[in-house]
Amino acid sequence: MLVMVVGALVVGILLDRALGWRGPLTIGLVVISAPVSLYIVFRVVLGVMRRIQQTPQSPADNDSPD
Repeated sequence: MLVMVVGALVVGILLDRALGWRGPLTIGLVVISAPVSLYIVFRVVLGVMRRIQQTPQSPADNDSPD
């Protein structure tokens, strides 16, 4: 998540500098990258949870006493 926000910051600064602007692309890309990266993290966590719930448990994994 941090990599995406920092990447948006760097790309925004470079684009603003190339176009001679003073920050609109930098601010826009950083503002857009935060919710996008949160959504990506949310989807990854849901996928991992789904995989964990689908794995069958072996008898050795049970915590019940014999």
